[in-house]
Amino acid sequence: MGSTGSVFFNYAQLLRLSNLPTCLANGLTGAAIGMQFEALNVTKLVALVVVISCYYCGGMILNDLCDLSYDRLHRSERPLVSGVISYCAALVVTGVLFISGTAILYVVAAHALVVAALLLLFIILYDLLHKKYSASVVLMGGCRALVYMTCAVAVAAPSEAMAVLLKSLPFAMLLGFYTLSITLVARMENQPRLDYRKWLSVVMPLVLIGVLFFVRPTQVFYAVMAGVVLSLWMIRGCRFVFVRPPKIKLSILTWLSGMCLVDVWFLTVLDRPVLAIFAGVCFVITVYGHKRISGT
Repeated sequence: MGSTGSVFFNYAQLLRLSNLPTCLANGLTGAAIGMQFEALNVTKLVALVVVISCYYCGGMILNDLCDLSYDRLHRSERPLVSGVISYCAALVVTGVLFISGTAILYVVAAHALVVAALLLLFIILYDLLHKKYSASVVLMGGCRALVYMTCAVAVAAPSEAMAVLLKSLPFAMLLGFYTLSITLVARMENQPRLDYRKWLSVVMPLVLIGVLFFVRPTQVFYAVMAGVVLSLWMIRGCRFVFVRPPKIKLSILTWLSGMCLVDVWFLTVLDRPVLAIFAGVCFVITVYGHKRISGT
């Protein structure tokens, strides 16, 4: 592999780039919520995808910067620990990504900056605290929830901001619970046994059905198909945690890629089948990406 390819692969590992499509799918769903109040603006949608990508990538690098001492003992293969990427370079790239994402959002939807600032705060706090406090899983759930809310507010008109936030809240809470559940299980990735948390694999798909209390799809066929596919993928993750010994890493990767299917489900419920197709493509890319670049 040439030097350029090596640099790209090292940064791809640092960024856990295989998980990036899950954030892009989240952004599409958030935008779809906002589109209930405002017509689709493709330019703004693309800009929001870039913003969310910047925040995700910056957060991933900051995560490794904060975990450097732990990784020296437990994950010596990580790019910062092995020295293939310098601490200073990673710090600079993190700052550039956070600032660039915020600047782009300011240009296309300045009224969403308050929600985006809260998203950035949650990202930074999680990276700083997640190795110290188990309750920090709430912050990770909040990060994904705030992606929905940021994109929803950004797509809609400033005058509709509060109405959009209320509309996005049920979706955000469901995605937040899903993310929190994955994070709880991920904390036991290197353990030989899994405690009560294995039952989250059963609870997660049941909770996601709750979106139907808030939205009724008119294109029922697409919603049913999306629900079936999501359920089958969730069953796959469930199977991994109930075997002995549990295959915890495989279950985590299944649920991470399954986040795109959660978005497919939500988008079909929101009667946005075209965006659901794009979220489905994100799922395929994530599954393939996990075979090349670790998602955990």
